Formats: sequence, C-alpha cells, structure tokens
Amino acid sequence: MANLAAVISAAKAPFKVQAVETYKPGPHELLVKNEIIAFNPFQFKIAKLGIFPIPYPAILGTNFGGTVEAVGPQVTGFRVG
Repeated sequence: MANLAAVISAAKAPFKVQAVETYKPGPHELLVKNEIIAFNPFQFKIAKLGIFPIPYPAILGTNFGGTVEAVGPQVTGFRVG
C-alpha cells in the first residue's frame, strides 16, 4: 500500500507530492499515521539552501503528530492505536 509524501529530489529542488511505499518499522521503531505535520526553519534551510549534505531523494519533516499504526519488534511502551 502506498501513501503520499512531499519528496525533494535534489538540493534546492521544489517539493513534489508523490506516492511512496508505506514504511515497515524495524526494531525499536514505530509507524505513525500523520495527522499534523510541521516544517521547521532548519528543514527549510536544508530544502531551499542545500547547505547540509543529505541523501536524495528525501522526505523532510521531523515534527508531526498522529496515531501509531504499527510497532516494530522490541518496542515497549507503545501499541497500535
């Protein structure tokens, strides 16, 4: 199953919303269905100025809130829902 993400293909390139495969959580990881996403100034600089080396294509965004959809092995303290 695919979902939508804002993907940046290269430094200073515009974002494009496209379908991406749903991530499968590994050990100590969660899969969260995002319900709110924030784009902070640091991520803006990564995207628009290209001053930090990151692998492309990239999906930026570390500020989010939502519902746990899946938990990986060895996860404690979280459950689906």
